[in-house]
Amino acid sequence: MGDAAQSTSRVHASYEVAASVGPLPPGLLLLALSTDFTRMKSSHEDDCPDLGPTCGTAKPPTPYNHNLVNYAYGLTLDAQLGVLSWLTLATSIPYRAITTDVHYTDLAGRDYAPVPPDVHHRNRTITGLGDPTLLVVIGRALGRLGFSVRLGASLPFGRTLDADPFRLGDEGLAHEHVQFGTGTLRPIAGSAIGYDFGPIGVDAWFGATLSLAANSIGYRPGQRFSGGLRVTSALGTSVARFGLGLEAARESTETWSGLQPGEGNLGRTDVLAVASARWSAAKRWGLFGTVKIPAYVNAIGAQLTYPLIVQLGIATGFDL
Repeated sequence: MGDAAQSTSRVHASYEVAASVGPLPPGLLLLALSTDFTRMKSSHEDDCPDLGPTCGTAKPPTPYNHNLVNYAYGLTLDAQLGVLSWLTLATSIPYRAITTDVHYTDLAGRDYAPVPPDVHHRNRTITGLGDPTLLVVIGRALGRLGFSVRLGASLPFGRTLDADPFRLGDEGLAHEHVQFGTGTLRPIAGSAIGYDFGPIGVDAWFGATLSLAANSIGYRPGQRFSGGLRVTSALGTSVARFGLGLEAARESTETWSGLQPGEGNLGRTDVLAVASARWSAAKRWGLFGTVKIPAYVNAIGAQLTYPLIVQLGIATGFDL
């Protein structure tokens, strides 16, 4: 999303590179490097049979609570290249990290040391490449109106698991649930439209990332649909732009070997309030930031919750 049609001809309008409305002028290369952060929590009771083979012994383990805090952060490189007046190529390359802090308690809330040791979670930091995306942006700028269609794919280059974690858990073996890629090619389709009224701009977008097949260990991610609406204004300044809006995302349940797991991503809907700002710090350079706060969340099962998502970045442009 950008400032409607005018976003196609101003370098500083690319500071949310992955979401600008229309294609770029031919020969214009835009680059943005951003970092993001959120703190996620999850608490759930674990008991037999999920505690593994020891459940079949003469003295099965006592049920207890898993209390997790995950810190999710990383870097994303976005790039767009104007090829023709109606055609732009775009790519996004994420590098992700998750730091997990787990605390066990008994059902009364007292500190607890699992016996045998828990195989599901442990304190650690995991890093890895996420799935890059490659898109073509087709659109036009007609006066103050800008619109585009995006088509492409999420490429299976991100860090994935080596084995089905639910199968390993059933066998009482230590395993990991965190992965940054899907291991399967996922088609992407989307559209955006915006209008610049002068004092304010209005833009909206829609996107879908589809799941057509499972990967080599039987994992198939859910279908993901998202969209947003935003109003922006310079608020009387000549070097800044501010925005307020809403975003919504719906993701269906993941499956493992064709089966829905008893935990993990069982489907969720998130609606977020979004505040954004960007500042032209110098010629051809700009800074941008976004804060997203959940306004409504409907998650099935004991999924992660988060108070907000913060993104900060820097962008520049070159005439090739």
